[in-house]
Amino acid sequence: MTLGTVPQVFHDAAGALLRGKLFVFGGGASQSSAAVQEFVLRTHRGAVVAHLPRPLSDLAAASIGHTVYIVGGYDGRAPRAEIYRTTDGRLFSLAGRLPVGLRYPAVAAIGGRLVVAGGMGAAGPTDAVYVFDPATGRTGLLGRLPSALGHASAVMLGHAVYVIGGTGTRGRTVGAVTKIDVVKRTIVPTALVARVSDAAAAVVGNRALIVGGATDGRAVATVRELTMR
Repeated sequence: MTLGTVPQVFHDAAGALLRGKLFVFGGGASQSSAAVQEFVLRTHRGAVVAHLPRPLSDLAAASIGHTVYIVGGYDGRAPRAEIYRTTDGRLFSLAGRLPVGLRYPAVAAIGGRLVVAGGMGAAGPTDAVYVFDPATGRTGLLGRLPSALGHASAVMLGHAVYVIGGTGTRGRTVGAVTKIDVVKRTIVPTALVARVSDAAAAVVGNRALIVGGATDGRAVATVRELTMR
């Protein structure tokens, strides 16, 4: 069922809900865009309501309370390291920086902090796992993924973040699901498999739904369910 449309076509954007409205940050079609598009769920109407500090595609977003954090992205020339925050989808401020510029990072919020795993840097995919603390504005290295990857998804389930799928150094889709425990500072592979990249991810209760994406460059319409016990 189609609910409505937004004014500008896009791909490789980030999205988040704020105050009953869906916001689409950046993305683009032929080039990176700074547009912030709002879709009101009550009226099913879309509009361009603001602009990011710079054009960005391939970015990620995650929410902590009533604040949305915009992480990394690509400005048409290079991966970006900025982490922006917004509480209304219209005004943005610099919250912190990653140690390196990253596009397509896997990002999830847990315990009032952001986990940023993998992503594509200027030299290719990375295995770094960073933790960003909004209270201090600092980003630190937590550890390393089993392998370098970008285009993965991330969700918080229970007391851990799970990094799902992605694309490895040779451009092949990986099926690994990695568990990151920020408190224990452990990063371990699980027995779960989800061979997909660029998928949407949502948490419903004690399970994660992994929707769409691509496998080795071919778009898929699969809805996967991952349950962590």
